[in-house]
Order: sequence, then C-alpha cells, then structure tokens
Amino acid sequence: MYIRKNKIKITHTQAQGAHMLNETFTTYIQFANKSTHKEDPILGSQIESTITRLCDGPAAVMGMIHEVRIVDSFDRICIQIIGRDIVFPKELAEKQKSFRAATPVQKAQTVKKSIEFWDADNMKIKNLWI
Repeated sequence: MYIRKNKIKITHTQAQGAHMLNETFTTYIQFANKSTHKEDPILGSQIESTITRLCDGPAAVMGMIHEVRIVDSFDRICIQIIGRDIVFPKELAEKQKSFRAATPVQKAQTVKKSIEFWDADNMKIKNLWI
C-alpha cells in the first residue's frame, strides 16, 4: 500500500487482492476531546474510502480527529493515522508525504498514469486509487 496526496494506491497480487477485499476491518477513532468511537466493520473494498475520509474529510480538516486505528479481524493494526497523517505502515506514510509535497502537475500526472480499475478478464483488483 502507499499514498500519494489524498489518494492511496493499494497494490496487491491478484490472490492477495481477492483476500483483502473479502476481509473485514474495524475502525477505532479517538477524537481530540479524548472520546472514542468504534465504526461498524467494513470490507477490504471499502478501506480506501475510509482512509481518505479520516485523513482528508471535514472532521480531519477541522482537527477533530486525534488518532485512528484500522484493525483486521485478528485485531492486528493495519493502518494507524495520527491527526491527518498516516504513521503506519511506514511505506504508506512515506507515499502520503511524497504526494502531499508534489506540485499539482506532478500529482495529476501520477494519478493519470497510475489509475487502473477492475481487470475485466478476471475481476481482480490490481491498483486502486481512492
């Protein structure tokens, strides 16, 4: 997985992609006032929009979110966000920083080159931007 600005690119092999899309993830949010919220479990196919919402949605932009942890069905931390920045996994955090630092032209070129949707032949996700 990795991020470029507000877009996260998740790259998997076809087998991993199919497994991740069927796996469930639970999101735990700690707000700036230290209250907490546990969201309903989501499928892997929804994780990208969840990350985007929690990094760049209205609550994140207003500074209401302190920390987010997205865990898998075995309670392993898969994604950790502090403030609006992804801190775990490191590869994803580095990509997010790179994308945010890029010029608008670089961002547009990166997104244009990298977007791939469903492969019509086998219906497996190859690259998914959110």
